[in-house]
Amino acid sequence: SSGINAEYGECQLAFIVPPEDEDWKEDSLREVQMLTQTKLVMTVVGKSGTADLVSLSSNGTDIATHLLSNGLVEFEKQRNRNKFGPLMSSYEAAMTEAKKNRRNRFQYGDFTQDDAKEFGYSK
Repeated sequence: SSGINAEYGECQLAFIVPPEDEDWKEDSLREVQMLTQTKLVMTVVGKSGTADLVSLSSNGTDIATHLLSNGLVEFEKQRNRNKFGPLMSSYEAAMTEAKKNRRNRFQYGDFTQDDAKEFGYSK
């Protein structure tokens, strides 16, 4: 018999920063639930503590890129561009598109969580 013995553990979308706002968090979760109704392809790209950092695809659509391009989440840039370059480029392009088209959380401009801290805003 051939099979894959895998140990299941905690995982999270690689480099994705969930929204702090409860409404945006609910919208993001709804979108993820909609996208994960089919077979998923998971690729482990790294580790953060005990959690695997993963990319998830559904029917050829990268879930994090979809969330980013719809302005539902942000991503955390990584220092190691050599290792994560293609993923970072994809994520950066998706978030830039969301800002440019003022989608969801960027509807009033390209305000990110980093901008909020920089300008002294906090909840």
